[in-house]
Amino acid sequence: MSSASRLVEALKEVAGEAEGEKSAVITHRNADPDAVGAALVVREVLRALRMNPCLYSPEGISRQSKRLLEAVGEEFGPLCSPDENPLIAVVVDAANLSQIAGAESLFRAARLKVVIDHHERGSIHEEADVALVDPGAGSSSELAVKTAVEAGTPLRPSVATAALGGIVYDTGRFLRASKLSFEAAAHLLSMGADYGKVLEAGRQRGRRDRGDLSLRLAKLKAFSRLKIGRACSELLIAVTHIGSFESDVAKSLVDEAADVAVAVAERTSEFRLSVRVSPLALEKGVTARAIASMLAEKFGGEGGGHDEAGMAHIPYTAAFSAEDMAVKAFNLISGRLGWMCVKTLEKG
Repeated sequence: MSSASRLVEALKEVAGEAEGEKSAVITHRNADPDAVGAALVVREVLRALRMNPCLYSPEGISRQSKRLLEAVGEEFGPLCSPDENPLIAVVVDAANLSQIAGAESLFRAARLKVVIDHHERGSIHEEADVALVDPGAGSSSELAVKTAVEAGTPLRPSVATAALGGIVYDTGRFLRASKLSFEAAAHLLSMGADYGKVLEAGRQRGRRDRGDLSLRLAKLKAFSRLKIGRACSELLIAVTHIGSFESDVAKSLVDEAADVAVAVAERTSEFRLSVRVSPLALEKGVTARAIASMLAEKFGGEGGGHDEAGMAHIPYTAAFSAEDMAVKAFNLISGRLGWMCVKTLEKG
């Protein structure tokens, strides 16, 4: 029996004993389009099993996700209360408990704990009763679609389009797609998914981001605080700190010039380190996932992600400030990549 089959059987068994009971679908913080697409598909599966599902994303969903949902005419809801006691809890697109901070009790309160994810094994996977985890998949949305197919659950066109948007987002418009990515996309198109709306949502992102004054200011501040290094004469390392938009900042650094970029942001009880790497860095064997994991291991947090993008959650006690954390991160990366001949560059 496949992992998807075991997952569906477990859902049916528990749901069959308590029709109409509350169930929860949980995403990582600031849920991106892949997390949102997967969550909506799982919501439909639970509804088809006559459960009463709600959705929960710590800190809400991302700007990109809001644009996608606006384009397809779908809502992220109904929303869970963090003090719910669901019969079933399904975490999508998250491997570590730090990624769902604020929703751990919601997950642990469930009789059946499930995870659907395409990241390397983490603490959520360890606690789940049933897992559909495939690091080789291009997205979590395609794994959710696989679950829906196994359960025989039809998807409304708006949900199918949102899930297709999740696949397109996380695979970089299929540049990092798996075989399952294309199979899931074909199924979603047969359900009425509108690829044109997905592309339009992506175009809106570029136009609106340019007009977002707070984001533009954040990027300029982050660029002014850069600590820069060089590895093996051709890989550029850039580390900075910022109050918010850390993922956007790290991505912008790689888009512009950096090969390894880390943007540090300070939160209430932790530092959040967004990591991005360039295609050239990947050719050298340097992945964002490995860097995020290295940072987490060194400073007592949790980290992981994908080859191109990763995130580390570090306890607040690891550094005096975001600036101090950025310096420590730069020094660690420089030291661990010593075999790549890291050299600190003079600014300007």
